[in-house]
Amino acid sequence: MAARRAASRRVRAPFAALAALWLVAAVISLVQLNFVGPGISPPRRLARGFRSMRLVQQRAEPEIEHVPVSGKSLDLVVGKYYNAVVKKFVPNGVQLDLGVEKPGYLHVSKMKPKEEFVVNASDILNLKDVIPVRILKIKQKEVEVVMPEAEAEQPEFQKRPLWEYKDGEEVDGTVAALRQRAVFVDVGAMVDAYFPEENWGAMKGKMEVGQKLKFRIEKVTGCRMTLTEA
Repeated sequence: MAARRAASRRVRAPFAALAALWLVAAVISLVQLNFVGPGISPPRRLARGFRSMRLVQQRAEPEIEHVPVSGKSLDLVVGKYYNAVVKKFVPNGVQLDLGVEKPGYLHVSKMKPKEEFVVNASDILNLKDVIPVRILKIKQKEVEVVMPEAEAEQPEFQKRPLWEYKDGEEVDGTVAALRQRAVFVDVGAMVDAYFPEENWGAMKGKMEVGQKLKFRIEKVTGCRMTLTEA
């Protein structure tokens, strides 16, 4: 009897091993089907998931600021987002209504990434379209802006925003440009700082382009930083 039972166990052993292997394979297939996807290996699925996350982050809606109550362009904040209305098509871009006294200007090169270069603004925009834009520069006659899709290629936006600076703060700067009554200084901000003639003091006549100096912030707003001697 004992010999018969031992023989029976020896016969069943291979079948038990095969059944166990089949069960393991079935569980793996089930997990892959439900959590990974048919025909896709876990590493590939994981990589695709990370790519999807990056796309979602890139397409996230920017936080839109309110138009300044004053209606003045100097109260806009460089680096912040605002809604703008397409007012008219102009050479190489569009003119926008930002709700301030100066028109906005959006160049075709600042509408999309370089690999999606836009030839004609009318190919992607229509009159009266409301679009989000990011403030790049406040100029004498217009406000230069960028669409969120093209902002990653603007080196200015890789620098420190003006709202992070404080009046009275000391900063290191490099003289970027000399004018008759002002000097423009690169302090690592999105906008070159303004160093007016009345603040030159002992530094008058001693500055040159590329020179590194210390300054003190006299006043900083959303679009301009004024310097004085340190």
